[in-house]
Amino acid sequence: MPILEKVNSNISNSRGLLFEAHQLMEEEADKQQRERASFEEHAEKLKHVHFEKTIKLNVGGVLYKTSLTTLVKDPNSMLAVMFSGRFELQVDEDGSYFIDRDGELFR
Repeated sequence: MPILEKVNSNISNSRGLLFEAHQLMEEEADKQQRERASFEEHAEKLKHVHFEKTIKLNVGGVLYKTSLTTLVKDPNSMLAVMFSGRFELQVDEDGSYFIDRDGELFR
């Protein structure tokens, strides 16, 4: 194979590899943009979330007062998920969060 054909073949192969690399980089950039948008959306939601040092819970009419630290101690618990900031919680008139469960059994 003459040298010129070899050079042309190598150039052609290089162009193909560069094109593939460019496509992969564009896909990665799109993925990063989607992740950033998702992060910014969550960050914006968290700007509006404010938890006081103590949290008041109304569980089936029984009032409890606890700390946010206690509520999120077990990351797999329902309370940790509730107070993670990922969800918009409704506060009662008295500033408590209502949980529709048996207040006596909640202890």
